[in-house]
Amino acid sequence: MMDFGFDTQTFEKIEIAKKELSTCMRRRNRLQSQLNIIKENISVGNPDAISEFDSLIRFFPDANIKEFKEIEQFHKRIREILGEEMVYEIERLQPLIARCDNEIKRLQTKIEDSGLVREMSERAISQCVSISRQIDKLKEETAELKHQLELQQARAENEKRLTNLLNQQSEKITEIQDDITYTMGRINSAVTGGLETAPILKINPQKEITFETPGNTSEGTAFKSLVVYDLTMLELRPVIPAVIHDSNILKRIEDSHLEHILIKYQESGKQIFIAYDKADSIPEQAHNILENTAVLRLSDGHELFGTSWSKSESNE
Repeated sequence: MMDFGFDTQTFEKIEIAKKELSTCMRRRNRLQSQLNIIKENISVGNPDAISEFDSLIRFFPDANIKEFKEIEQFHKRIREILGEEMVYEIERLQPLIARCDNEIKRLQTKIEDSGLVREMSERAISQCVSISRQIDKLKEETAELKHQLELQQARAENEKRLTNLLNQQSEKITEIQDDITYTMGRINSAVTGGLETAPILKINPQKEITFETPGNTSEGTAFKSLVVYDLTMLELRPVIPAVIHDSNILKRIEDSHLEHILIKYQESGKQIFIAYDKADSIPEQAHNILENTAVLRLSDGHELFGTSWSKSESNE
């Protein structure tokens, strides 16, 4: 309950006076309504029906007008009696209404003299203004909270969407990783005869890539694994048109592995560009593959651009 800071006893007395005033005003209105109805009935004129009966003789000569006149005389007497009673009722109601008016005036004066009504009005207005400001402030805070809630909901939805995308990405990365590792294992088995461990590829959610051959860190294995990875990409990605391997990569791979790598080159159906020196020291089948697929041979006196850039002019 709201506290307006009024004296409790005075407030209760005024409340009682206001209730009495309300009761008295209702009673006064009721008495006044009764008085108005009686006055309206008295103001209605009494028609002289007896004189009108004589005119009926012209149209109805045999009519018994005497009996009609006697009935009308009876009605007239009743109206006179009722009129006297209405006058008496008016005289009875008017003093009652006057007493009600006096009591209403007394109660109104009592309420006004207390000053409580005015004080209540002023304080009520002050309270209303204060409450209105509080309501406006609460509305602003509510709007801000709703905005923050909407932002939190949007953030939660975006985080959920991002989490789903990351999960999808992670699943796709895992799928790609597994496809590459599986294909490298198959190609590595063909290259090494299943005698050496295949390289593996690991991609974490942060897209950090680890490429290694478990348990073997030798240089020959590292280059062999590199070629195996390139052959894997050539197989898994049809859009890759060609692969280029330099002699510096191939000559560090074991001769037995090189032979199978050259065979995989031929089976790929793609363009493979390699550079290789000292082909005479490799196994016969590998040598034959190089001889049959060679496009360009370079040697002293048969340089690609007519001269060797690695030699000084004094040695030419």
